[in-house]
Amino acid sequence: MRLLPLGAIVLCGLVSGAAACNFIYESQLKDYSGECKFEGRQTACGQCIVANCTPQVNAVCLERYTSTLSSLEACAKDPNVNQTSSSYTPHYPCDDYATADGGVVEGDNRHNLAVCVRDACISPADGPCKPTCAVEGNVASCRDCINERCGARLVPVCTERGSGTVFYEATQCADGPEVYKSYCGDLVEPWDGGINEEGKEPATLRNNFRACVRDNCLSSEDAGCKTCPVTYIKDNAEPYDLFAQACGGCILEKCYPQFMACCANTEDCHDPWISAKLASCAFPELLEPGCQDMFNADAGAQLPLADCLRQNCKPDCKIPQ
Repeated sequence: MRLLPLGAIVLCGLVSGAAACNFIYESQLKDYSGECKFEGRQTACGQCIVANCTPQVNAVCLERYTSTLSSLEACAKDPNVNQTSSSYTPHYPCDDYATADGGVVEGDNRHNLAVCVRDACISPADGPCKPTCAVEGNVASCRDCINERCGARLVPVCTERGSGTVFYEATQCADGPEVYKSYCGDLVEPWDGGINEEGKEPATLRNNFRACVRDNCLSSEDAGCKTCPVTYIKDNAEPYDLFAQACGGCILEKCYPQFMACCANTEDCHDPWISAKLASCAFPELLEPGCQDMFNADAGAQLPLADCLRQNCKPDCKIPQ
């Protein structure tokens, strides 16, 4: 820690609040003068705070709320740093400001600073202190599809990031869209409607994002989240890849949208049905009962993949005509 001469420390305690006062804080000298020069002022978030909330910052500065200033600096420097090691319960530097309740309260300088940052720099759609809503994940095609095609629809709801939120589900989808994990299904299954451009309620905005991912990243022919490996293991032997067989080729060519509905675990096709039935069509040596059961499933809209397979893929999947 940098040390000050004793006289400087005593002088600091004698000067009035309006005069310059250097105070030791986190191994650095902070300027507790009429204008508080907090770290991070040069970023877009910091500039927004300076432009809109300087009186509130100065009031907190003069009262020497060092923990509040530390939090403010972390927010201004980089709003996108997850301060915990968990993706289930992430905490971002500006979260304490984003979740401030109510309006201005006379005499409560820390609360009023939080309200100012919230209203000026976080709540607006282009608020620079809002964490960016770019989804991360190991599957680049899925991650990029969500960010590029649906990122704008995630922005209004991405301040909620813990387990069970659409942001968390989107991240999990991009990290592992395989059918056996059903993460993409967790994201899109709760909503089977379209996009409501007029709706502004949080639930509507969440559903608009779900619909965007479903229609652009799971159902289209160039769907980025289409990785949906289906393998079959018989008698503890090596797994057979469905899509390496003629049956899987027919599915990809002629029944792809219906298959992706199953991959996404939508209401009309849950993934246990794929893993237990469709996967057995990968076994190349004989007709597996599970595969045949799938082709014999009840006709109708409830199982559109089964209908498509019956119409197009019986020869390739070795189903008797």
